[in-house]
Amino acid sequence: MLVALIVAATEATDELMKERYIANAEQTLQFYQSKILTSRSREHREALAKLISAEDQKLMLASEGRHFVAEPLTCARISIDPTSPKSVLVLALALVLGGFAGAALVLIRSALRHTKVALLC
Repeated sequence: MLVALIVAATEATDELMKERYIANAEQTLQFYQSKILTSRSREHREALAKLISAEDQKLMLASEGRHFVAEPLTCARISIDPTSPKSVLVLALALVLGGFAGAALVLIRSALRHTKVALLC
């Protein structure tokens, strides 16, 4: 049941993103086409033609195919083994990193204290 819900949500999101992308591309394409009609210089028309071509290509790529944003490589499954954090490993890493951070703090404070004493002399 949970797997079916995840698959349905992914498909709905993918379809929504595809619709928004196509609508945006069509709007941009219409804007460029209206601008090319009012353009006076040749360079400006050529630049707009390249932009129209790029938008048309993006629109064509978005229109074809079933998946747009993400294509599932495998089916979703619920894990049989627990996936909780390993508390012993987390504790060991916390102790080691905490020791390093404490030692670094002591060394920095000691270096600053010796620097102040040297500046005063």
